[in-house]
Amino acid sequence: MMIAWITPLTLALTPGTPPVLSQRALMEPLQVVEAQLAALKAGDCRTCFEHASPVNRRVTGPWHRFEAMLRSPDSPYLPLVACTDYEVLSALSMTPRRWQCRVRVEAGGQDYEFSWKLSRQADNKILFDLGQCIKHRNYKYRGVVVGYDDICLMPEEWCIQMGVDNLPGGRSQPYYHVLVDERDRPGQQTTYVAQENVMPQPPQPVDHPYFSQPLFTGELDEEEGLWVPNPLLREQWPRGLEGCWLVDAVMPDIPAES
Repeated sequence: MMIAWITPLTLALTPGTPPVLSQRALMEPLQVVEAQLAALKAGDCRTCFEHASPVNRRVTGPWHRFEAMLRSPDSPYLPLVACTDYEVLSALSMTPRRWQCRVRVEAGGQDYEFSWKLSRQADNKILFDLGQCIKHRNYKYRGVVVGYDDICLMPEEWCIQMGVDNLPGGRSQPYYHVLVDERDRPGQQTTYVAQENVMPQPPQPVDHPYFSQPLFTGELDEEEGLWVPNPLLREQWPRGLEGCWLVDAVMPDIPAES
């Protein structure tokens, strides 16, 4: 376990401006923290949200809900928004894929401390996007992708029950949330399918009550062969995060003594 005591980072930025999000894959964990802090200091909650991990997004998003949570008068996170100044106090490398930072923020003449938790997203390539129609390789039911994880995130009990470790790719491959077609499996089912068991199919309407709003627009992207997801669904499952450092959680601490 490595402890890195640091001074404030020097980034190739205009002061108060977060890095270009397209460069996210090149950012180290402390740069991600600095980017969020710079965005918050500028009152830019949306850019701050762009550095949240998919797990974090599904808890706090979509972004306008995230902003409302930050700006609520009784929110412990309110000092972060339009703060006067900030400083990264320390950083701890928990594992090669987990980091934790401690930050002091000045707001309204008072100091507050927060802990940032970050993780490096897996390098696994997500092969099937939102709106992809699929068939399960073994059970042959049809469905449509409504979410994905770069590795299996289900509890240990579920993995044992479903025999996940017997699959060639095991838990370390991408997994997909699938709305199951009622014509194949009645009961408004949603399944969690290993990438190796996903067989892509041409786009077709899926008989499931959630196939329409709020998950999909009803339009077909003919070039990609996908049903177009609602923008709020896309916010929860963005693309292009392979290998990126992202923020899993920010936790407020008791205000530091002046």
